[in-house]
Amino acid sequence: MSAVESLYRSILDTMVGSHPADAVLDDTAFIIFPGGGGQDWRLYQAPWEFYARRIICAGTRDDPKYNFDEVAQFLKRDTAEPVEVRFQGYAAHSKAQTDWLTMELQASPYIKRLILSTARYHLPRCALTFIKSWLAAGNSPLPLLLVPTDGERGNDDATSQTAEEELERIVLYQEKGDVATAEEYERFVGRFR
Repeated sequence: MSAVESLYRSILDTMVGSHPADAVLDDTAFIIFPGGGGQDWRLYQAPWEFYARRIICAGTRDDPKYNFDEVAQFLKRDTAEPVEVRFQGYAAHSKAQTDWLTMELQASPYIKRLILSTARYHLPRCALTFIKSWLAAGNSPLPLLLVPTDGERGNDDATSQTAEEELERIVLYQEKGDVATAEEYERFVGRFR
């Protein structure tokens, strides 16, 4: 197993969580990475209502087709509690999403915990890209939980074609400096173990 594959598996094995035992936390932001290419279903499957009253939706290349008012109403559908929903709008790639997210969170010091949600196969690269952006901006680590939009297991087979493509992207983007290294990942999550 390569070092990157080991990192990928470690993230899926240790950071992916399920519904917390305690109540919804007001200091938590639920962040959805909806994905492009017709993957807007991620917006509708993210189980945010178990976790937070603040939802932050990262942008995609497909965002011009979304009706943000409709998406916000759908996300708020099952709760009488006030829910804050923010949308990025257009974003060309994961780094643009996480750079924007970093700025949003820096402007929201009341947010102390994060939950990232996207398709399970994409969670490791999504988390590593966020960690890189967050640390590069000089921020201290925050508790981070990953929740797949595609169910408990989803597509998490590290030998699947999709996972293989993600592994290749992690290597490519680590070399480019856009994705956290194993050392940066450990520095981020080690604080909360």
